[in-house]
Amino acid sequence: MDGLGFSNSEFAQMLSVPVEVAHEEVLDDVKPLNASTSEAPPVVADRSVKPVLPVPDIKKMGAWQKHTKGFGMKMLEKMGFKGRLGKDEQGVAAPVAVKARPNQRGLGYGGFQEAATLKQNKEIERDLHGKRDDDVDDDSTDPSPDDGAWRKRIPGATTTTTSRKRKHKTVEDVLEEEKTAIDLVVDMRGPLTQVYTDGMGSLPSAAVQPLVPLLGQEILHNVRHIVNETEGSIRALHAKISVDRARLQALRDAQAVDAGKLRVNQVATDNLAAVVAGLQQLQSTLPEVTAIGAIEAIVNMTVTLRTKYPAEFETHNVIDVVPSLGLPLLKAMAASWHPLKVDDNAMDLRGVFRMVHECLVTCVAPLNTNEVSVFATNVGSATRHDKIYDYLVTQVLFPRLVSALHRWDVASPCLDLIEFLQTFVASSHVQLVLTSHVLPRLQHAVRECHSVVDVERIHDWLLPWRVHFEANFADDVYPVIRETLARTLINWHPNDTSIFGVLLPWRDVWTPEDFAVFTHKHIVKKLVRVLNREFHINPKAQQLEPLEWVLAWHRVLPDRQFVALLEAEFFTKWLNVLAEWVMQNPPTAAREILI
Repeated sequence: MDGLGFSNSEFAQMLSVPVEVAHEEVLDDVKPLNASTSEAPPVVADRSVKPVLPVPDIKKMGAWQKHTKGFGMKMLEKMGFKGRLGKDEQGVAAPVAVKARPNQRGLGYGGFQEAATLKQNKEIERDLHGKRDDDVDDDSTDPSPDDGAWRKRIPGATTTTTSRKRKHKTVEDVLEEEKTAIDLVVDMRGPLTQVYTDGMGSLPSAAVQPLVPLLGQEILHNVRHIVNETEGSIRALHAKISVDRARLQALRDAQAVDAGKLRVNQVATDNLAAVVAGLQQLQSTLPEVTAIGAIEAIVNMTVTLRTKYPAEFETHNVIDVVPSLGLPLLKAMAASWHPLKVDDNAMDLRGVFRMVHECLVTCVAPLNTNEVSVFATNVGSATRHDKIYDYLVTQVLFPRLVSALHRWDVASPCLDLIEFLQTFVASSHVQLVLTSHVLPRLQHAVRECHSVVDVERIHDWLLPWRVHFEANFADDVYPVIRETLARTLINWHPNDTSIFGVLLPWRDVWTPEDFAVFTHKHIVKKLVRVLNREFHINPKAQQLEPLEWVLAWHRVLPDRQFVALLEAEFFTKWLNVLAEWVMQNPPTAAREILI
């Protein structure tokens, strides 16, 4: 291949411009300046004719509009279109000529002259940039072709170059240029810059005189230099003094802050030492007094420390002294307490617990407006006294309560204990005692009732607990009681009226539906049997005891149930006997009935 890249013909085809046919020939118009100068051998050009691209017909462009009504041209005319540039409306006044490079020949190969050197393109460049032909000729240099024999040349010998066009100037031309040259003088000696076009001629006479140095200029310069240095030193020293003053003020502020912290720490240290001394004194006096006196001393000391040193009291959790020192004393007092008896020991124990509770409420209470700044750490401890008090209750009272209720006979009274606990123990703990220890004992006692005597007494000790276990009794206890009563009524006869004392207490306790179902299954059936088997209506020898047994239940049985019993079992027989008797004694029946 001769070279790389696109050929000029391809560029011309893309640009749609006319192409000149290029023939490689020797440049005959180049004349050597000196005949003695060695001439380079002419380059033999390729005489083959290259294909010429067809010239585009500008007039035929837009011929497609003949198939339309000329809408595009009308719109262009409305927008100011008056035709294309150029004589033939080719779009440009002077089209750029393109010289096609031979196919498969690279740039600059074989001294090929590019399109930039064409006459038409030079005219366009001259019109655009104002260049002259001489400038172009002077600036353009044609590189000499490489003959490949540079290694064989003698060092120092000049290489053969192609001759170029040179411009010659005569003496007259040089003198003429010298006359037309402008002699500019720029005067920059004053505060303002001045430009003179006629050289030194327009300068004032005083300005052209030689300058004479004034007296004292060196001294003034030195003095000014010294003054400037002194001013700079003064400014630097002033800035340094300002920085040092600011640093000193910052150190003083830091010293004041540290002194304040030191005073606060010293006060806190003194207060903490006083708290420790008070606790040590309290611990030394506890063995010398009784349990009640010791607990009272603990409470008084705790309240005193909280009042005098609130910040240290809360920060170091001094309130924990109450459970740590008071717990052994409370356990010692509870050792002589009988939970099922409300005696003096129980009263003393209740008084001590109330004292401790008041102390906890006072020492671990919500903040007042006067204590917010000092006692600010107490914000989240509003209910802490309840937790401490509950801990003391569970550790001191619960073991004794559980042990006593485990040995408790359900027939003996125990409601006094619950009422006693409600006076100083939280309701949640009292409810825990009832549901965890009292209710299981009652349920077990109900299941163990088998004899008639036990059933007769069950309401005496069970019904007082209704206020605490109404819902539990209805679900768990009452069904067991009904089963127990049903077993005891298997061999019961209506002539036994002791059953009234057993059933009447439960009539208002059970629901009407439950009571009606129970009496229907276990009472009404036996009454029906008595009326059918043991009661006979005989006007001549009437036995009324069975009827009296049945009529005695009108205060116990539900009204509808009792009426249904009489209608079904008594009045049917009585009406039959009455009708038979009337039929047997018609004359006297009416008189006796009226009587």
